[in-house]
Amino acid sequence: MSKKANPAVVGSFVMGAIAISIIGVMLLGGGAFMQEKITGIMYFDESISGLDVGAPVDFQGVRIGTVTGVRMEMEGDESGAVYRPVTFQIEFNRIHFRSERRGRGQEMYDNIERLVQEKGLRARLATQSILTGRLKIEMGYFPDTAIERKNRDPDSWELPTIPSPLSMAKQDIQELPLNEIVQEAYRALKNMADLLDPEKTGQTVANLNRTLSDIDQLLNLLKTSIEPVTTEGVGVMQDMRRTFQDTQALLVEVDKNMRPLLENMAGTSERINIMLDPKAPMRGEITQLLGEMRETSRSIRLFMEHLEQQPESLLRGRR
Repeated sequence: MSKKANPAVVGSFVMGAIAISIIGVMLLGGGAFMQEKITGIMYFDESISGLDVGAPVDFQGVRIGTVTGVRMEMEGDESGAVYRPVTFQIEFNRIHFRSERRGRGQEMYDNIERLVQEKGLRARLATQSILTGRLKIEMGYFPDTAIERKNRDPDSWELPTIPSPLSMAKQDIQELPLNEIVQEAYRALKNMADLLDPEKTGQTVANLNRTLSDIDQLLNLLKTSIEPVTTEGVGVMQDMRRTFQDTQALLVEVDKNMRPLLENMAGTSERINIMLDPKAPMRGEITQLLGEMRETSRSIRLFMEHLEQQPESLLRGRR
């Protein structure tokens, strides 16, 4: 008769097997269960075709995390707006902090948010492989960009995103006036074809030759007409030059004669000022003489008025 198994031994064996399995999974996973991680969500306004779960999240070329989810959300209202949320994890054991402590729990989120606000931390799509068309998430500092968030999931921390370089290039191309560019290129090619047409080119050359011949005749006519005018103009200029020279000589002579006259006038003015000086000895006599001349002038004026009124007094005398 077989011996009955001890339940305690069986239970201990099962618990030990479970513990060994858990430890093995943790070791094989590289200690993933013990790592400090920050999870978040981001939204892209462009196509995320080629971005799969497990795609790397890089920061300036160094992988620091992994994409954990890619899905599409659509509004059920009339707008029918489409959103492309992408969830991710950042593994802090891949980042070596030298100057300060990296923090734990909520403190890690606060540090990342500080980088968003102060340093311009943003995420964008980037090409992982040109051959396969697979994409990845590229993080970096873009301080000149705005912080744009959808704020659709209040339970998840959202990392702001910016358009990828390829999306920006497509937008720039779409804003180009392609129709006008094509039309201008067509007109340029047509003009070039017309220019290279033998018939039109020969006609153009003939017209050009006729134009050059007409210009040559016009120049000869102008030369014939201008030569007499030029000769006469030279004579007029010579006469004007001689006139200017004579005028200059006359002004020099006048200056020589005027200088002594001005000096005499200056001396006379100075002598008159001396005579009119209140302290001059002849001031009184000059004043008396001026008074007598004034009285004499007055008498002459009265006499002339009397003659105008009674001219016959010259014959009969004054009564």
